[in-house]
Amino acid sequence: MDESKTLFISHATPEDNQFVLWIALRLMSLGYKVWCDLLNLSKGGDFWKEIEVQIRTQTCKFLLVQSVSSNSRDGVAKEIAVAQKVGKVRGDANFIIPLRIDNNLSYDDINVDLIRLNSIDFTNSWADGLKELMEALQKQKCPKSGEDIVSHVILSRLTN
Repeated sequence: MDESKTLFISHATPEDNQFVLWIALRLMSLGYKVWCDLLNLSKGGDFWKEIEVQIRTQTCKFLLVQSVSSNSRDGVAKEIAVAQKVGKVRGDANFIIPLRIDNNLSYDDINVDLIRLNSIDFTNSWADGLKELMEALQKQKCPKSGEDIVSHVILSRLTN
């Protein structure tokens, strides 16, 4: 039985941070467990190992924030490579869900393996994009955590 229940958000730091915080908090308030470096990455230690373990063992869907910045980052490319392998091993053609947030990102510049994935458009309205993402997550039966994640994250940030 698959225990993967986390939505992993891959993005460019710091350029995409505002959007990532917005979407992460909304997803958590809707009952999803979310992992993004802004809220969850431990200080010190090998962060690449932590990221890889998270994608391979805990992630039910890999949300890729698509922007000019994220499209050119080595770190994002590494996360995508791991996610592609995980999706293939699990037989989940919808494991990676691209979230397009940047009108300046030309489709011609997007990696050929990603351009064929149907992205969710957040460029005109973040609220409309969230609605479309929620529909996709429900259709793909992505589990909710049932935990009060928002309170947990806020409390952990206040005490650290």
